[in-house]
Amino acid sequence: MDQSLTQFNKAFTGETLKSERLRTLILAVIFALAALLLCVVPRLFTFFFIDAFFKSVKGLPLHLWIGLLLFAFCAYECLVYIRYRLFTSESGRWVTVFQYLNTTVETSFPGIVLLIISPLVSTPAIILSPVVYLYFFFIALSTLRLSFKLSIFTGAIAAVEYFLIYWFYFKPLGSPSVDPFILAPGQHLVKSLLFLIIGIAIGFVTLEIRKRVFVSIRFVEEKNKFLKDYAIVLEKQVRERTEDLNRTLLEVEAANNKLTASIKYAQRIQYSLLPSKEAISRQFPDNFVIWNPRDIVGGDIYFAEKYHAGFLLAVFDCTGHGVPGALMTMISSSAIREIMNGASFLDPASMMASLNRFVKTSLHQYSEKTPSNDGLDASICYLNTDKRTLTFAGARQSLVYFIQDRLYLLKGDRHSIGYKNSNLDFEFTNHTIPLDQTTTIYLYTDGIVDQLGGNKRLAFGNKRFRALLGEAMKKPLREQKEFILSSFNTYRGNNEIQDDITVIGFRG
Repeated sequence: MDQSLTQFNKAFTGETLKSERLRTLILAVIFALAALLLCVVPRLFTFFFIDAFFKSVKGLPLHLWIGLLLFAFCAYECLVYIRYRLFTSESGRWVTVFQYLNTTVETSFPGIVLLIISPLVSTPAIILSPVVYLYFFFIALSTLRLSFKLSIFTGAIAAVEYFLIYWFYFKPLGSPSVDPFILAPGQHLVKSLLFLIIGIAIGFVTLEIRKRVFVSIRFVEEKNKFLKDYAIVLEKQVRERTEDLNRTLLEVEAANNKLTASIKYAQRIQYSLLPSKEAISRQFPDNFVIWNPRDIVGGDIYFAEKYHAGFLLAVFDCTGHGVPGALMTMISSSAIREIMNGASFLDPASMMASLNRFVKTSLHQYSEKTPSNDGLDASICYLNTDKRTLTFAGARQSLVYFIQDRLYLLKGDRHSIGYKNSNLDFEFTNHTIPLDQTTTIYLYTDGIVDQLGGNKRLAFGNKRFRALLGEAMKKPLREQKEFILSSFNTYRGNNEIQDDITVIGFRG
């Protein structure tokens, strides 16, 4: 408590110095304005002063003498203001001593005015002039000192000084021509006591202000201490939580790195299932392949292999993306190889039916109780190199081909492979077309078709994709891959890639 009080007194001294500077500044401005008004427009004071104030005294009108006196008071207050600016909260008792000296001087201003003006106007009635009420003004301004003792001291100085001036100076001026009421001791004693009482009252007001400020500061200090302690506790909790989060983050990061490493290894396996570029190029020197999984691994895969007097090319779009889709591609790739090895001749529609049965039975999706419901859409082409024909069968996938600049579309059956609702006895349809050197063929999944983009965020769509193939077909096949991807990315904009993308183009 004592330490808090010491800190309070030290801080309060600094605030008192600010208040003192404000008070002296107010007095300096008031004295300067009053002096200017007396010197420039003295008739404004006719209501307050007798005509003698406007008579010449020693070559100057009396109101000018009063104005000069007020300018002197203003100059004094300016010096006091400068002195207070030099004090600090460390100045201690020197501030107090100076305050008492300054209070004595300032409170004497009304008495000085009375003593200077009285001989000039030659009437004791001056003691009843408004000058006397300046004592009230200085007592009231002592509130800004925020000191109980200084407020009482100001009232006491005003009371004693006023009564002494009356008793030793004005009382002897009494004569039969002067109204006895003017110089009656009783009224001047009462006035002096009133000055003292007002000083005491203002002293108690300043004391109450000081107490309330101290209580407020104590409350703020306690609140700040509580907040500081709470901040320390909170900081400790945050630090502990941060450490826990960092540990968890490291664990998650390690698990993620391990998972990513596993998926990247799975990517190597999935890549190994893809046919080599050379295998396709040996059969179709003029070709391109776009195979872009949405994630590290994906649900799209393609198959190409020479068989007897022909070449088999298939594109599969399996359920899902990422790891689930990749698992389905392994099943599909294994299935097509087993079906191909067991076939005496290659018929895409029969292979599609066999693939449907293989996937559905492998995943036990012939039962409603089975939790999974996975499958794929597919395109299978068999190119008979002897007959120069291409036979196509599709499960919800189509084939686009161009002869010269004209587009043709072979639509696949509206039946997916391997799902619970896939019919095991469904017969897929073969489509056979002749091939020549001018025929350009495209197989694709729905990755580009379903991609959202454009200003209205609409799907790319089949119509736009076929138009894109029409533009691409005019370029050499080695340039078509970049043209298609560039057009796709431009349309996609900032939208995320939604699906795995596969497009294969070749010329017969």
